[in-house]
Amino acid sequence: MRKSVFNIMDFGAVPNVAELQTDKIQAAIDKCFESGGGKIIVPEGMFICGGIRLRSNCTLYLKTGAILKGSRNPDDYFGYLSDKVEPLSENEITDKVWRRTELDEVKDYTFMSRPGSRWNNALIKAVNAENVAIIGESGSILDGSDCFDEKGEENYRGPHCINMFYCKNVTFKGYTVKDSANWAHALFYCDNILADSINVLAGHDGIHMSVCENVKIQNCGFYTGDDCVAGFANVNVAVRNCELNSACSAMRFGGTNAIIEKCHIYGPCKYLFRGSLSDEEKRNGTKPNVDGHRNNMLSVFTYYSDFSMPIEHQPENIIISDCKLDYADRFLHYNYSGNEMWQQNRPLKSIRFENITATDISMPLTAYGDKKTPITLEMDNVSISFRKGFESIDFMHVCNYDLIMLKNLELKNYKGNALLKKWSDGNIIIDNLKCDLDKEKIIEMYDEYMKSELIPGIDRFEGIRDFEKLEKLSFSEWLNDLEKNKYEENLPASYSPHILYLAIDNNEIVGAIGIRWKQVAVLMNYGGLIGYSIRPTKRGKGYASEMLKLALDKLKRRNIENVLITCKDFNIASKKVIEKNGGILENTYNNIDDGYTYLRYWIKI
Repeated sequence: MRKSVFNIMDFGAVPNVAELQTDKIQAAIDKCFESGGGKIIVPEGMFICGGIRLRSNCTLYLKTGAILKGSRNPDDYFGYLSDKVEPLSENEITDKVWRRTELDEVKDYTFMSRPGSRWNNALIKAVNAENVAIIGESGSILDGSDCFDEKGEENYRGPHCINMFYCKNVTFKGYTVKDSANWAHALFYCDNILADSINVLAGHDGIHMSVCENVKIQNCGFYTGDDCVAGFANVNVAVRNCELNSACSAMRFGGTNAIIEKCHIYGPCKYLFRGSLSDEEKRNGTKPNVDGHRNNMLSVFTYYSDFSMPIEHQPENIIISDCKLDYADRFLHYNYSGNEMWQQNRPLKSIRFENITATDISMPLTAYGDKKTPITLEMDNVSISFRKGFESIDFMHVCNYDLIMLKNLELKNYKGNALLKKWSDGNIIIDNLKCDLDKEKIIEMYDEYMKSELIPGIDRFEGIRDFEKLEKLSFSEWLNDLEKNKYEENLPASYSPHILYLAIDNNEIVGAIGIRWKQVAVLMNYGGLIGYSIRPTKRGKGYASEMLKLALDKLKRRNIENVLITCKDFNIASKKVIEKNGGILENTYNNIDDGYTYLRYWIKI
């Protein structure tokens, strides 16, 4: 059955005039609805209007060059109060307005939770509708006009561009939103949403949804003065192939089963946050410029969970995958410490980053979970570089975590004091971490060994023979040799492949430890699978025990259950370290080559 088509000009709408066309456009929508649904055509030209209401089975279709331009008078957006076709119930209407004190002190969100409120006013509104769509051809625009409302949020934000409550089967496609006075898309309690090939320029949040299910956002460009994609209590959300450029957070989000993939997320922002303007500039609709205002993107992903809406499902299983991130201050900001009002409802249980390249990060990642619901944070195949001047920051701050897993993580131009600073205990797995080596610091440690006083019976580089080669090899040759030694095919049959790890504390190398995993004959007599050494000025501080503990975990993940470690019988310090880590003395071995007796310990892992 062919759907009916209704052109707003047939209902008296006139383009390119200063008078409001609200009633004429609404008449076309109502006729379409009463006829069983169809398409409402907005032709080329600029049509100024206040709030209009879209209804079930109706598609608002903007032709190329069509502009719906919002009125700059906030009182022009209350048409739903006199709606005779689908009047809102008394329970859906409130005269409550946004007040900071009520949010801070009593957390009264009535102004937000009811569709018939000043805060929920919009250029286009839909309530209890299904099978609705807003589709625009190339060059079509929804213009919010930066409508100023002193009774609005933060005493200046006006109506949203699009606001929907309790809607199902919703499509947004093809158009551009610019200068939305509040959020470009404000969606609550909606199901089965598709946003495809839309652009949002300036204004506030690009698409903000809460308590929504089955959402697909794809091929979109969000270039916003506030968050790009935001909201919480959402279930089954996919954001794919989008560009996210923000003055705040690319994602300020909470939900269950969400994937953000194949997106380019970057700063500095193209459009500044309007909150930085003076009251007079906001009132006049002034466009902010860079002079005197910040233009940095605050965060790639900020967790969001406040009390404005109920959260039925445990927030978890959020995946950010195959994305490129450039010039954001933070990579991740999850702070459930109680200090941030936007992160105080249900905590986040798990989040994962995979196949990510991030450049110019300038602040530590934060993963501060809840004691009862500790966070699991996984990173796999992630490469991060740090902004010039910020190379020495801590990489990550964590608290109340169940698992922090860093696998195949590469940190470039990183010189931080702490890779991971923690305020509680939990499981930490670090596998195949790559950092830029600081040549000067390695040579400095080598020189310290060479100048140190020899301990009778102990070679300078005992336990870490790889360092002896620095005397004969250039630094680059030495690194190549370390890389070659990791692979069995590069070595004689009597040798075990091995990896040399450096132990770093407070941005200083405190020792090194070598891990071997092929149980060749000579190692089974003496030498074992682990050899380590602490630089002379750092001995006696507990580093060896912690290093051995971490090395044992590396071998455990290679499915090695019993590890042989040896030391000379007079090396009391090493003996204590091995026994502290569970070493059980099996026997001694008298080495005729060097004349020393070795203690042979086994550690079951």
